Amino acid sequence: MSGLSNYAANQILECYVRRSARISVRAALYLSIHTGNPGADGTANVTTYPGYARVRVDNVTNFFAGTAVVQSDATGRKVINGASVQFPTVAGTGFTATHVGLWDASTSGNFLMAIDLSASLVYAVGDIPVVSASNLTVIAKTQI
Repeated sequence: MSGLSNYAANQILECYVRRSARISVRAALYLSIHTGNPGADGTANVTTYPGYARVRVDNVTNFFAGTAVVQSDATGRKVINGASVQFPTVAGTGFTATHVGLWDASTSGNFLMAIDLSASLVYAVGDIPVVSASNLTVIAKTQI
């Protein structure tokens, strides 16, 4: 299921409701691949194959460059990636990806959110997992 992590939700509540903390802009963002729901802290169902690593996805890599926050009546507010990014070549064993995660560090760090893939993606040894431009949408659902 897509949504904010416990860490990100706490940061928002502390900043906007309790007004006791500021949300700092991260120097970089990173994407992870998951074979199932990442869970509230992003550690569940992480893809692990030889050479796998999170990939940087921010304005330095132009992943979100050229995109705008737009509103859709059906889904809320969203940002769509403007550039593609690729993960290391799959080695060892293939897998089926169902989710991606957004992090504030290349290793460890804080898990920010889980994003469901619209369809599962099957990768075999030798494949290069790619998130193509306009294929990843981060949605903030509105209730009002």
